[in-house]
Amino acid sequence: MDAHEQADVSGDDREGRAALAQALRMESELRRVLESASTALWSAERAPAADALAGWEFRYVSPLLTNIAGRPIDRPFRWAEAIHAPDRNRYLRTIRGLLSSSEAETEQVYRVVAPGGAIRWVRDRLQVVRDSSGCPIRLTGSIVDVTRQRAIEHAVRQSERRFRALVEKGGDGIVLLDDGARVLYASPSVRTISGHDPTAIVGTDCCGYLSPENQTSARQLLRELLRRPGEDLPWRGRAHKADGAAQLLEVNACNRLADPSVRAIVLNYRDVTERNRLEDDLRQAAKMEAVGRLAGGIAHDFNNLLTVILGNLELVRGGVDGADADDLLASAETAARQAADLTRQMLGFARRQPLQPTVVDVNELVLEQLSLLRRTIDPRIAIEFEPDPDVNPVLADAVQVQQILMNLCLNARDAMPEGGTIAIEAWNAEVPPGAHIDGPGAEGYICLSVADSGQGMSDEVRAKVFEPFFTTKEIGRGTGLGLSMVYGVAKAHGGWVECHSVPGSGSRFDVYLPYAPPDLTPPPTAANPAAAQGQGQSILLADDEPFVRIMAEAGLIQNGFRVETVADGAAAVDAFRAAKQPFAAVVLDLTMPVMTGREAFEAIRTIDSNVPVLFASGYSTTEQRPDLPPGTAFLAKPYTPSQLATALLRILRARDDSDGGGI
Repeated sequence: MDAHEQADVSGDDREGRAALAQALRMESELRRVLESASTALWSAERAPAADALAGWEFRYVSPLLTNIAGRPIDRPFRWAEAIHAPDRNRYLRTIRGLLSSSEAETEQVYRVVAPGGAIRWVRDRLQVVRDSSGCPIRLTGSIVDVTRQRAIEHAVRQSERRFRALVEKGGDGIVLLDDGARVLYASPSVRTISGHDPTAIVGTDCCGYLSPENQTSARQLLRELLRRPGEDLPWRGRAHKADGAAQLLEVNACNRLADPSVRAIVLNYRDVTERNRLEDDLRQAAKMEAVGRLAGGIAHDFNNLLTVILGNLELVRGGVDGADADDLLASAETAARQAADLTRQMLGFARRQPLQPTVVDVNELVLEQLSLLRRTIDPRIAIEFEPDPDVNPVLADAVQVQQILMNLCLNARDAMPEGGTIAIEAWNAEVPPGAHIDGPGAEGYICLSVADSGQGMSDEVRAKVFEPFFTTKEIGRGTGLGLSMVYGVAKAHGGWVECHSVPGSGSRFDVYLPYAPPDLTPPPTAANPAAAQGQGQSILLADDEPFVRIMAEAGLIQNGFRVETVADGAAAVDAFRAAKQPFAAVVLDLTMPVMTGREAFEAIRTIDSNVPVLFASGYSTTEQRPDLPPGTAFLAKPYTPSQLATALLRILRARDDSDGGGI
């Protein structure tokens, strides 16, 4: 061989070795990739003349398969020895079926047991390669450890079963709605709660099952809920069952439309009809107990006021003359007004009547009350008050401020059973440091203070003095409402109350009320009743109380009116119809026999649609005044002749100003 030929051979040899080295590198790289994969791979070939399950030899087994099995795998079907016994026969049947059929692949999930007993779940994907005659010649497998996935799936199924049991077996109704309030799902408990078939209501408008008066508020709730994803909103209203019976529902609604696992508005609701009835019964029982306790305290206060009224009138009738008689009558009148104010105050406490604020001079208010207080309170107790001329007026309901003073003085009296001193003071107080005040109190406060020289209070008692019905007195001597009313009135005015007390050293209550705005002025002094003249106008007055008719008739005649009185609503209608000259106005008591004031008003207005009508009542105005018809007004009892005349002149003037229109 010449040199040239030797060179060619050497070149071919080098290229071959290079190709072999590259192939080995590729194989090594491929092996690293396969062995780092999360899937265990294996490959086996069938030996000539091998039967269906024997004579197969591995060509490749990834280390991961050995790790999964926990043992070496040297033959393909020795793998079956690692399979959990209950799953093994199913695995072998699957392979036999694959080899004997024309299928190319199959997949199954089963358990593998390691020598130590640990069980793992795997997903096995088998593929078969056949020769031209259809005979299997190669098997490949890919096995994935799905133990963690199976555990998660099992936990999810368990959780789903628990929540399904909670939803379907629980007592509360669960309803899912779309954004149009249509039912997407209703739990089986819906049938128990309402009688409606849970499957039959799917697709219907949920608000259609509510009482008509509650549907508007329910739709408002759903509209608000759509603007607040993820939030819960409560609702309470009435619905009707499948049999038509009414029920009270308590609902919690939550917007879960943005949650991909729910995508609905979730309603959780329950029937609280019976619970509400029991609560009403309990409240009624508590109310009756409170009324019983309250009656004793009110009777005590009224008896004091009636003592002043009856005693002073008896003295006047007995022949007291001159200035003394005038003083006694003035004192009786003040006590009577205080009794009327106390009645109004109690009605306001029971029915939460709105405040009637005016500009009040606290000095004058206290001075007006002193005479009544000194006649009401034990004479062994001295009452001291020195007016401060610099005290600013307050914007307040004068009657309720009087009640504050009365309650505080009576509380001080009870703290001094052996006598002592009550010191009343009023001064301009500064706005508390750091306080942010908007509205009442922006200008500042006055402090109305009532101090006693009594036994004082412990810290435990002082912490509870403003709680309703809390009292340290024995049964029958106090209701526990006096100081709670003081607290409530002060808060309603935009003020507050402070209590200072030391056992054995007396107590002091400081009530802070806001200044009246500087652009307001005190109300003018009441006009002389004689100035309210009726100029001969004819008035029809209906009231079932004879003493009220006598007083009202005398007062109206004194003020220049002509008056016809009747005792009930039906008589008022008859008198109005029979009158030769039309009445200028009608006064109707709201609660009369035969025909009520409202009924009489309706009948009279069919005769004359423009006649002014003044309603009067001794009941709470919040119950009697709503939606007063045009051309009418309301006067609360007790009233004086001058107040009645003034109210009539006001509605007559309003009629003239509007040419017969409403007031």
